[in-house]
Amino acid sequence: MTKANEPLLVLGIDTSNYTTSLALVDTAGTLIREERKLLTVREGERGLRQQEALFQHVQNFPALSKALFAGIDPAALAAVSVSTRPRPVEGSYMPCFTAGMSLGHSMAAALGIPCYEFSHQEGHIEAAWPETARQKGLTQFHAFHMSGGTCEVLEVTEQRVHDRFAGYSIRIIGGTKDISFGQVLDRIGVYLGMGFPAGAEMDRIACGVNASCAEIPRVKVQDRWIHLSGFETAVRRVLGDREADSHVDASAVDEEKKTAVIHTLLDSFAKAIGAMTEGLGTTLLVGGVSESTYIRNALAPRADIVFGAQGMGRDNAIGIARLGSRVLWQENQSASIN
Repeated sequence: MTKANEPLLVLGIDTSNYTTSLALVDTAGTLIREERKLLTVREGERGLRQQEALFQHVQNFPALSKALFAGIDPAALAAVSVSTRPRPVEGSYMPCFTAGMSLGHSMAAALGIPCYEFSHQEGHIEAAWPETARQKGLTQFHAFHMSGGTCEVLEVTEQRVHDRFAGYSIRIIGGTKDISFGQVLDRIGVYLGMGFPAGAEMDRIACGVNASCAEIPRVKVQDRWIHLSGFETAVRRVLGDREADSHVDASAVDEEKKTAVIHTLLDSFAKAIGAMTEGLGTTLLVGGVSESTYIRNALAPRADIVFGAQGMGRDNAIGIARLGSRVLWQENQSASIN
């Protein structure tokens, strides 16, 4: 047990390409408070350049920090934990993560506490499926990370250094050969006049009615790998974009056809996810696309597929904070910052 005068909280920081996120967890990894803000994408645009994302993160920090620490004594912080790269492999890099890394190390230095570094992907896994929710002793499993820029089937193994938890080793064993599920959803959604990101609105439409099926090809799966560029082109053509160049008035698309296409698109994704994870055993679905109610309902009969709590699939700093908590306190939860 921690002593009454010992620091009790870990601050997590995550600065992905579309969300600025801060979180506080306690010695057991329980969420105390979080603040996140989606980055702003101009109407009609399908994303942000890295320099724009980094700038917005820096602009978001003051207001989010003020809200997060309202009524919190800074002396309660035992460590800072931050995402510094997309994946836990050598050479993995995106400029947007330097915003959080800079803030995290600066705060830790000012407070005289450690700053732990993890990858964004490790944070996704820990947020969706914290250690406390797993079968005791489970140190290897599979995950499917599906988001705006990622579509990867993963073999996940806990790393230990001197018998202490040190994050995850992750090996890609499947996924997309080109664009991701999230990119298809966002591109088609923006084409249809929706805001970016478009996944949540498309999911709402797909779940709202019993739509007919559109005549678009299914996503073909081969050895857990898929291609989605051709699928996106086929969807565009069904919507009337014969050249697949978006130079068509989206308002002219028949509503019944639009609904049928969205329904069939998500159904195709659910079937592809099912095929790509077949036979893997316990598989955790993470990332923004895993938040889809349609996909969750479609895959609910699969006992080997694990979904995180609603809201834990999207980009957040909760998993990053929990990873830092695990490193700091370990299994006996006896605080030590030496």
